[in-house]
Amino acid sequence: LLFWERGKQSRRTMRWYAEEIRDIRRAWAKELYGPELSVIGKVKDAARQELVSTAKQLLDQARFSQRGTSVEQGYQQTLRTHLEALQAELPGRGRLAFAYMPPDVKDRVLTIARWMVHEDPRLKVAMAQYTAQAVQFGMVHWSAPGGTDWGGPEQAAKRQAAAQEMRLRAEQDMLQRLATP
Repeated sequence: LLFWERGKQSRRTMRWYAEEIRDIRRAWAKELYGPELSVIGKVKDAARQELVSTAKQLLDQARFSQRGTSVEQGYQQTLRTHLEALQAELPGRGRLAFAYMPPDVKDRVLTIARWMVHEDPRLKVAMAQYTAQAVQFGMVHWSAPGGTDWGGPEQAAKRQAAAQEMRLRAEQDMLQRLATP
């Protein structure tokens, strides 16, 4: 793309700064992909809400010992065991907020959340949908580091690495949201 300034030239060089290119790219993405991003955002939000509500439902079932199938009972019993072990590590008083927990307790809570997602089919499907939408959303704004060349195997590898990083960040974000309840 070429740009021309009207009137007197205001730049000493003919180069754009990285921040300017990023801002232009964001504005174009918002304008060009706005309707698509809206749909992706709605699907992502629905998956996030499904994850949180299902996790709360599973925690309530484990807490209040509601009966289910033998598979559900095994899951609930294991979850109850994890929660009881966690309860022993929590401080006796104060606010139980994930952000204020000691690092070792945070790791334990995240491990339980990760286990829940891995073992429950509903959570697993919703997590896959959430991360896929987060990656799709993020790739609209992604630009190759060090240039604008979109072709070749080197750029494909960079793009794939960026998608994997986005997937991991989305998963980590979601696990922290699930750790809160």
